[in-house]
Amino acid sequence: MAADRVVAVSRIAADDETIVTLDASCQARIDSHPVPEQANSPDVFTDEDVAAIVDSNEAGVFYAWSPHMPLSVDGYAEIRAAAEALNIAVTPVLNGHANIGYAHDRARRVDMPAAGFARNRSVELNMRALNVHAPAILIYAHGRIVSPVIPGFRYAQDYEGLIGQFLESR
Repeated sequence: MAADRVVAVSRIAADDETIVTLDASCQARIDSHPVPEQANSPDVFTDEDVAAIVDSNEAGVFYAWSPHMPLSVDGYAEIRAAAEALNIAVTPVLNGHANIGYAHDRARRVDMPAAGFARNRSVELNMRALNVHAPAILIYAHGRIVSPVIPGFRYAQDYEGLIGQFLESR
């Protein structure tokens, strides 16, 4: 092991994160801390929510949004229109670091459903980088994720074409 390299391994779970770091003499330092807002709170969006949604719909999209990114708020109406045209589900997923009061204020004008205010605590969605940008989408079909995370605002017609490509190819 090079003296200037840090070797570490992380275990990330819904309720805690553990990082084991090895120093130059291979001595381990273990840091573990709980993740805030436990998974059984209705105010968080969890891996169990992801699994239930993917299993109960033939196809759909997860839509990452943040009240701090205005186009992601406006984009909800666009993705909803595209999903209706494609006859698929759309699930808005609030950025885990968003200010919830501000989220309610900003999303009032786009008719955001109550479930869209649950903060993202899904390890699955976070490891797939859904929070890389707001807005961003992740497409699923037939019980599995079928796209990479696709960041950026689009109009409904553009979302339709993009999502349709992933649904046709699966």
